[in-house]
Amino acid sequence: MILENDLVIIRYSDRVYIKRVKKGESLNVKSHILKYDDIIGKEEGIFLNGFFVAKPTLEEIVKYGFKRETQIVYPKDAFYTTIKLDIPSCKRILEFGMGSAVMSAIILKTMKEDAILYTHEENQKAYDNAIKNLKTFGFLDDRLKATLANYNDAKYDEGFFDCAFIDTKEPWEYIDKLHKELKPGANVCFLVPTYNQVSKLLESLKDKFFVYEISEILLRKLKPNPDRLRPEDFMPAHTAILIFSRNINHSC
Repeated sequence: MILENDLVIIRYSDRVYIKRVKKGESLNVKSHILKYDDIIGKEEGIFLNGFFVAKPTLEEIVKYGFKRETQIVYPKDAFYTTIKLDIPSCKRILEFGMGSAVMSAIILKTMKEDAILYTHEENQKAYDNAIKNLKTFGFLDDRLKATLANYNDAKYDEGFFDCAFIDTKEPWEYIDKLHKELKPGANVCFLVPTYNQVSKLLESLKDKFFVYEISEILLRKLKPNPDRLRPEDFMPAHTAILIFSRNINHSC
């Protein structure tokens, strides 16, 4: 049931809105009005005056609700990374480069109740926006240890982290520290936007991390018209390159 102050996703044709419904308020799209009084107290899944209303999924919240100060991690990349890193099996997770907190939110939603996410962001504006996004949409809790600082300035014990997600411009600067502070065999994903960054990163990973996959995920959507079923006219041609590797154990 939709209650006052609930977060909902509202779809009208190809337009999408994440809203918190309050009595007396409404949404006006192309001269069509959705009064929130008409949906409060009703079961979700309402289709009224051309508006479809339901509770938003995690993917919809981070995609349509989060405010952006930087280029976001696209959900297609973020959810794939979550599976590859096996987040539900990790207890201490490292993230460097919060961005708009898309990856932070997905990790917090999928990790264990007793797990901890240690995240670092060195840009004040990005950090403030990331924390605001997490707080606004109910992701902020005691399992998040967020620090406004460069990861190199933090000190952790050897073999402290179970996995890591690194989204920063020059990831090769942190390889020695990551190699030391990740557990032997631990998974790490590096996200970079350009191919020359991949080449430089691969050189720096030699003898410390075993690279087992480099991926670029392309997602092409179709128009939901049964009479003219065809791909949408536009798609993001490129979002990010994902480099997956595991920490090499040199003690054997």
